[in-house]
Amino acid sequence: MISNNETTLQNIDALRIEHLSSLPEFQDLFLELQIPHAHIVELLHNGACIGYGIIKGRVILEFYVLSSFQSEICRHFSEIIKICDVDTILVQSFDRVLMACCSRLYSYREIGLLYRDFTQIKIPKTPELSFRPAVLRDLPFLLMQEDEVFEPKDMLSGSLEKGEIILCLNGEKIVGCGFLTRIHPRWEYHDIGVFVVPEFRMQGFGTQIISYLIDICTNNNWIPVCGCGIDNYGSQRTLEKCGFVSRHRLLSFAVTKFGR
Repeated sequence: MISNNETTLQNIDALRIEHLSSLPEFQDLFLELQIPHAHIVELLHNGACIGYGIIKGRVILEFYVLSSFQSEICRHFSEIIKICDVDTILVQSFDRVLMACCSRLYSYREIGLLYRDFTQIKIPKTPELSFRPAVLRDLPFLLMQEDEVFEPKDMLSGSLEKGEIILCLNGEKIVGCGFLTRIHPRWEYHDIGVFVVPEFRMQGFGTQIISYLIDICTNNNWIPVCGCGIDNYGSQRTLEKCGFVSRHRLLSFAVTKFGR
């Protein structure tokens, strides 16, 4: 019999490390940023812990079962989904266990590209550009920008304190900024994000910003990764120009009463 109990993120920390370590590629920042605001359930089989789920609203953000139970999980998956009362499951396509469970029951749509493969490409520098960390006085400029890369905006001040936002200037004018965010404190994976002020787009500034962030990662022995929306063709072109390759997707599975 499958059941679940409410628990805390701290209580499943060892299981999370086991899960993240088992994935062939690393967790996406889009999911990781939502986890502190989600609720955690411990999954039980006949009273023994077999794994956990991380759920926000009615959306599963992360799901893991112990290796000793993985051969059984597909048989019990629909039961688990029912007791968790969710209508959507977000799945990174490299998560083989969750993909196997979902793909046999539900339909999906692609919502994001995950860039985990990278080849260093030499990008010629533009001498007129300079870079500096964003500081508190830059917060009003950041808050007024309407772009998904700035969401959630209530986290921008914390990003400033951590030095995660790098401004790109052409002379005295801010033309864009880059985001360099450590995804999890245990690992040296850093997510790269980029924003170019609309009036300065299509001039190569995005490429210069990403190249600068890659150099920071290289100099610190960090691993650069990134992701973007499935319809964000501009970011996709820029990332690929800088050497990133996407072989994986973020998928949204729709849970229906009768499966497919």
